[in-house]
Amino acid sequence: MKKFLVLVCIISLFLAGVPFAYSGTITETGMSQKDLVRFLSNVVTIVNELKADVNLLRYQNLTGTVSSAGLTSNYGKTTDVATAYMSSPIKYIINGNFYDAAASANLYIPTTAAQSTPTYCYYLFSINSSGVISVTKGTEGSATASLTLPGIPADTAPFGAVLVYAAQTSFTMGTSTFEFAVLGNASPTWYNLSTVNSGASAASSISATDLSLVNP
Repeated sequence: MKKFLVLVCIISLFLAGVPFAYSGTITETGMSQKDLVRFLSNVVTIVNELKADVNLLRYQNLTGTVSSAGLTSNYGKTTDVATAYMSSPIKYIINGNFYDAAASANLYIPTTAAQSTPTYCYYLFSINSSGVISVTKGTEGSATASLTLPGIPADTAPFGAVLVYAAQTSFTMGTSTFEFAVLGNASPTWYNLSTVNSGASAASSISATDLSLVNP
């Protein structure tokens, strides 16, 4: 039985792609204390890494948006040009539970910290199980190539993002207008997302998860 359990642990380590550094001797009567500590250290490492991978996959697979919100600015549509325009209702999932949110001609946008000029910045739109919208400001940069999307707030589903270039004046999400001229003749770019690829560049994450490309 002991040998079977040892074999199971070794196979698990191998299948997970973790280098198995144990080089001690295992006999029918056991192993030395030093070898046992080294072996168990490898087992603890792989268990922790597998736990982290499972949690990541669980979140990605059970949380996200499955229909495009048609998210864009309200500039030229209503008088409240600091809000967003969500032209379509959305279906989304949080921790395996399904929810719906209605379309909105004046989607409330929470205020974020001001964006300095001249910089680019991504803002992530998320929604919780009660339909409350949150906006997470990303890191500012002088170019878009190095930017990533902000992380997803806990217990929310991402459904959109916007890239703002504050060319001539600072920009504060939730209070500043999205008007072309006010931003310095630089229109914001809107995206409708299913999820966010953590750690990936914003461009590659959007390319892989933009619902507008497959389900406008």
